[in-house]
Amino acid sequence: MFSEQERYSLLNRGDVRGRAQCWLAYMYALRTHELQALAWPHISFDGARIYITRGKRGISAWHPLPAPLAALLYEYIGAERADGRGPDFSRYVFTGEDPDRPASRWTILREFDRHAASLEIAWPRHVYSPWRRDLAESMDNRNASLTEIKDALGHKSVTSTSHYLRGPAFRKAAVNQLAFEYVPVDFFTEEAPPAKRTPAGRKRILSLPPAPTTPADLFQVALTTEHN
Repeated sequence: MFSEQERYSLLNRGDVRGRAQCWLAYMYALRTHELQALAWPHISFDGARIYITRGKRGISAWHPLPAPLAALLYEYIGAERADGRGPDFSRYVFTGEDPDRPASRWTILREFDRHAASLEIAWPRHVYSPWRRDLAESMDNRNASLTEIKDALGHKSVTSTSHYLRGPAFRKAAVNQLAFEYVPVDFFTEEAPPAKRTPAGRKRILSLPPAPTTPADLFQVALTTEHN
């Protein structure tokens, strides 16, 4: 989604509000409306945790709040207080003209676009929730398992995760999972190969051997699965 340089710039350069929005959206894979719903009572600086309210029947839960992100949020609070906003005046982390109401979806999208433009980066307007997709792809590139990606995105099922990892990228994540021997046929965009039915009513798409014990075995698993 974003190159390494673009991601670094979006997360670490520009105004503090833009950096805070990007860090929260990226680290917790937030959709725009989930970023809208984020409120100051959801952030426990003393407990170093943050409560993420998921939409689309996702899993809402407390998550760790790393010290660098907490420091960025403190910086953001200082800038907001100067404008008569922040936790002393508003419930919501990101507000619009009315400090008693969360910023609208379009306001947040425009701010994402403005933040990227200030860094001479083209914001992918055609992609819904680009930070979620970017997190999924970057985790996949770091060889995270399918379950880890699912949990990071707050999905209840890997069926939803499959929409973020298409074709070879999803196969790669399934290979990294190793324990995923059976996956639904509609996980793939291309036509599934012939396969037999299992008792659970699923089709055998990836036929993985026992978990490898050496790097050479792991490499052979990847080659075998990729060419099946």
